[in-house]
Amino acid sequence: MKLDLAALSVKKRLYRMTQRLITNNRGFTLVEALVGTALFVVVFMGIFGAYRLSLKVVQMSKNKITATAIANSRIEMVRNLFYESVGTVGAVLPAAAGGLEPVEVQTINDVTYTITTEVNYVIDPADGTGAADSCNWDYKKVDINISWGLGEVGFSTNVSPKNLVQEIQTCLNQPGGVLKVTVFDSSGIAVPSPTIEIYDQAGANLIDSAIPSSGEYLFALEVGTYRVEVSKSSYSHARSYDTSEVAVPDSPNPAILDGGLTPLSLSIDPAAEISIGSISPTGMDYFADPFDDGTHISDLYRAQVISGSLTLSGPVYPADGDALSEAVAPADIVAWNELIFTDSTPAATNVTYQILYYDGLDWVLVPDLDLAGNSSGLSDSPVNLSSVDKDVYPQLKLKANLESSDSGSTPAVLGWEITWTTSAGAAVPDVGFNLQGAKTIGKDAAGQPVYKYSQDLVLDGAGHIDIVDMDEDNYTFGVDPASGFSLVSTDPAPQPVNAASGYATEVKIFLRAQNALLATVQDDLTLAPVFSAAVRIHSDTSGYDNTLYTNAHGQMYFAPLDNGNYDVEISASGYEAYLGAVTVSGESVELFNIHHQE
Repeated sequence: MKLDLAALSVKKRLYRMTQRLITNNRGFTLVEALVGTALFVVVFMGIFGAYRLSLKVVQMSKNKITATAIANSRIEMVRNLFYESVGTVGAVLPAAAGGLEPVEVQTINDVTYTITTEVNYVIDPADGTGAADSCNWDYKKVDINISWGLGEVGFSTNVSPKNLVQEIQTCLNQPGGVLKVTVFDSSGIAVPSPTIEIYDQAGANLIDSAIPSSGEYLFALEVGTYRVEVSKSSYSHARSYDTSEVAVPDSPNPAILDGGLTPLSLSIDPAAEISIGSISPTGMDYFADPFDDGTHISDLYRAQVISGSLTLSGPVYPADGDALSEAVAPADIVAWNELIFTDSTPAATNVTYQILYYDGLDWVLVPDLDLAGNSSGLSDSPVNLSSVDKDVYPQLKLKANLESSDSGSTPAVLGWEITWTTSAGAAVPDVGFNLQGAKTIGKDAAGQPVYKYSQDLVLDGAGHIDIVDMDEDNYTFGVDPASGFSLVSTDPAPQPVNAASGYATEVKIFLRAQNALLATVQDDLTLAPVFSAAVRIHSDTSGYDNTLYTNAHGQMYFAPLDNGNYDVEISASGYEAYLGAVTVSGESVELFNIHHQE
């Protein structure tokens, strides 16, 4: 009985184990199968990519080995040729003529190789040059380049004549002369590694070039006349000139004679740069207070600055009070222009304004003789201040007189401003001028100097231009009177202005138009200048129509203009459009107030 029970127990345990195995053997879901497949593909592609790369590297290595073998065989072939045969078919100086094809194609193992051969004469000054040497073509330098697909290898070798007879024979076969080009700076020191380019006489075809570390190079050239150009990064430029360009050039195109040595020296220096900005002789500046705080107030009597306005002290307001601004003392004033104010005067209130000056002891009113109505108070804005002499009254203060017959009401000054003309004007855009250096390249047929730099230039829309890669020189500015402008002065002054080698020189040119308009645009409440406002002025009578944008000071300069009336249109983001008119007579200055959109 015990044995039967034990057997039964074993059977039960085996049954349970079998059930667990059956339960756990669920197989793979579709997602698991896809993830596994993706992992397999990623691993396989990595292996495949590495395999392909290895094949490519092996193939590139094979191609390079083959190309190197081709080049070596060509070098050996060249070394076994007769000296007079080492050269390319149809070559002219400085290249050596001979029996080698300049370009050949060879296909090996389905790969096409292009074989380029160049052979040039080398002039060795060790045995003399020009007439001091029996033949200037001392030996030949052979350059062989093998290219295929994306690969390339190059090899060089020198081939020398066996004796003097062979050397002289090359000069008889290819007669020519030597051009010795020396490049130096203004101190007479050789310029290292300049780019020297030799062109035909017309300057159309490049014959040869070199970048000698010593600043000097010997060129083997056929008999003839050549143009030479010299340059270097961040340096000025120099070249020789043909008599068709300059009647009597200081550096004429060099003429090469058979067996001769022609020296040519050209000078370059680190380049100068000139940054030019134009300015009108007069500008406009101002003092303004929108009463955001009391920092621009020197004295308050029964008045307060609150919430962007100047009012009587309150809320139970006194019958009167006043406020005095800080002193306004411009350093570069040419003339006082206008007093401008904005105020609010409810019923039973009033505001008047006065202007004071310092008499050496105290601040007192400007007399009515110089500013009509000042003693009784000014109430209409703007107030013309052209009668207030800036030499007699170099500094001023503004005074507001506030009155109210109702203790529950007060007048409010929302902002005030005084403007003046300055000696630092606005930029003058789009004006043409001439810039001329003092260095010459020769003389014309009439014996007059021909200047190396003499260009007609035009300022950009911001009244500015940068000129780079200039020679160190003294430069003179000029403006054609027919343009409607005259050149008043320059800064630095006087002319000519020196542009130093290796430096950027800033120059201001002051331009005056016979008739012009300096316009300033500002917010009519805060009196702050409005930047990037589009200002258009136009006239059907003169046909003038131009749109300019205000600078950071809210200003722009229209010139040259005709005397007369012009329509004005102003638009700025966040502001109501302005339509008005202005009269221009001489150098006019005008202030435009525009209103914020509600």
